[in-house]
Amino acid sequence: MNEGHDRQSCAGARRGGAGKPIGIAEMSKGAGVNEEEEFDLLDLEILNLRLAITSMSMASIHAAEGKIEAAIEEYTRVLQYDPNLYLAYLRRGRLFWRKGDLSRAMEDLSRAVSLEPGAAITYVLRGDLYWEMGDFESARRDYAKALEISPRYQEALRRRGRLRRSRRELDGDG
Repeated sequence: MNEGHDRQSCAGARRGGAGKPIGIAEMSKGAGVNEEEEFDLLDLEILNLRLAITSMSMASIHAAEGKIEAAIEEYTRVLQYDPNLYLAYLRRGRLFWRKGDLSRAMEDLSRAVSLEPGAAITYVLRGDLYWEMGDFESARRDYAKALEISPRYQEALRRRGRLRRSRRELDGDG
């Protein structure tokens, strides 16, 4: 960090309206920054990155301890620092699912899919949620997409097999 700025002054300067972090592009336009304030934008972005990493770590710890609400809050904080971090949506979606909030879980898992369409795990997890919700056709599509991305992905192969067995049982062929 630039020696002319202590953590407190940078932390205070990094937030714009509604307490949201400010990125380099916004700062270059002067969003939420007093013209008299000077600070190193790179140091500010590094600070935001460090805060996001800390929040990701705290969220993982909270989740492991079963503190679902605290973990969700930390992942939400991470997403304030980087709204395009698919892993935060993926993990927060799983926590909403554990909590029983399936609609918010679906929102987050779908956002993870849109942000990282090349990650087979995002399709498998969303497929699992579709399966739990009884939407077998959407689950089948997500498992198929996961296998298109990674043809030997064992979890996707297992899920697809489970889905086929369930559908046969429902059709009375089991």
